[in-house]
Amino acid sequence: MPVSAARAPLDDTLTMIDLHGFGAQLAAGTALTVELALASAAFGLLVGLGMAALKLSKSRGARIIADT
Repeated sequence: MPVSAARAPLDDTLTMIDLHGFGAQLAAGTALTVELALASAAFGLLVGLGMAALKLSKSRGARIIADT
């Protein structure tokens, strides 16, 4: 059997990867996931910086809040 006959044609390979029209929905879902991840990271950074500021505060009450 010739080597070229053993390989699947490129068209058959691309058909197997077809998204069946869901490409736009997958792209939108990916974009939303990235947006949520970035928003969560920003929120976590703000909360972390706020807690660090409380921890370094001279106020005893603020340090107690930061320790909980």
